[in-house]
Amino acid sequence: MLLAEQRQQKICDYLLFEQAITIHRAAEICNTSEATARRDLDALAKRGLVQRTHGGAVPGSSPVTSAVNTEKLTRNVEAKERIAQRAAEMIRDGDRIFLDSGTTLLCLGLELHRFRRLTVITDNLDLAVQCPLEASSTMFLLGGIVLREFGVTEGPITEEIASRLTVDTAFIGADGIDGEGNIYCGSFAEVGIKQMMIRNSAQRVLVADHSKFGEKTLVKIAELPEFQTVITDSALDEGLRSSVSALVSEFIIV
Repeated sequence: MLLAEQRQQKICDYLLFEQAITIHRAAEICNTSEATARRDLDALAKRGLVQRTHGGAVPGSSPVTSAVNTEKLTRNVEAKERIAQRAAEMIRDGDRIFLDSGTTLLCLGLELHRFRRLTVITDNLDLAVQCPLEASSTMFLLGGIVLREFGVTEGPITEEIASRLTVDTAFIGADGIDGEGNIYCGSFAEVGIKQMMIRNSAQRVLVADHSKFGEKTLVKIAELPEFQTVITDSALDEGLRSSVSALVSEFIIV
C-alpha cells in the first residue's frame, strides 16, 4: 500500500502529462479507494498543487512536479551556464563529487572535461551520457529504477549504493526554495538519494537559478543552513537575497 505522499506524487506525475484527472482515475493509478483518492486531491488542492473540479481535479497554480527535462533545458539557459561555471571553480583535480539531477547540474557536468582524476557520482542519466570527462576521470552512474520522464535513477537499490559512498562535494539542485529556507523537490522518488548524498558529503553546494526561489513544490528535502554554499543568478529578487544570505555561510550571485 502506498503512503499518502507516494499516492499524491503519482497524481502529480499524471497531471504533468494530462490536463485533468478524475477521482476514479486517481483511485485506479494509486490502487486505492475513491474515498482515499478524494482526500488526496483535497490535500493537494490545499497546497495549490491542483484545483478541484466536480469529480476530479486539474493542475493548480503552483508547480505540480519537476518539469520534463527537455522543457527545462530551454529555461534560463544563460543563468544556468553561469551558475555551472562558478560551481566548477570549486572543483579540484582528484576530487570525488556528486552531481544531482536537473539541467543546471547537466551544465556543470559539461565543465568537467578540464579536470583530471575526478570521480563523478550521479543519478542523472543525461549527465552520465553527455558529460565529456578527461580520460583519467571516472563516471559512476547509480543503478536502480529508470525514471525516463525525469532523467534519473531512483529506488531502494539506488539509495543502498549511495549510502555506502562518501564524496568531497555534493552539488545539489532544487525545484523550490521558500522564504524560510526550506528546499523542495517535485518528485517524491528523488528525496532519498538527495538526502543521502547531502549527509555523505564533506561540502554541500546548492545550485539553483532565480526562478526556484520563493517557490514550494511537493516534498521538502533539506534546509538552507545544511549547505555551506548557495549559487544563483543575478535576477534573484533583492528581498529573497537578504533572506538567503542570512541562512548560509557563502552566498554567490553570478
